[in-house]
Amino acid sequence: MSAMFHDDRSGADGPRTARQFCHDILNQLFIVQGRAEVVLLELDAGHPLRQDIVEIHRACLKAVEMTEEWRTGQASG
Repeated sequence: MSAMFHDDRSGADGPRTARQFCHDILNQLFIVQGRAEVVLLELDAGHPLRQDIVEIHRACLKAVEMTEEWRTGQASG
């Protein structure tokens, strides 16, 4: 992938590559995923927000999968 993305942090090193961009996205997704896991451990099974947190966790897992596919060039489309 030769796509380049503008980033204000690019500075003297120039713009980030698609691979670097994916790496940054994955880092953020892992933070959200980890926080969701911690919250799930603390919420009772009947808590009204539990299903929302489960959905956030699932969405993170899917987004990680999709980002990894895109990063490695395996995404369809």
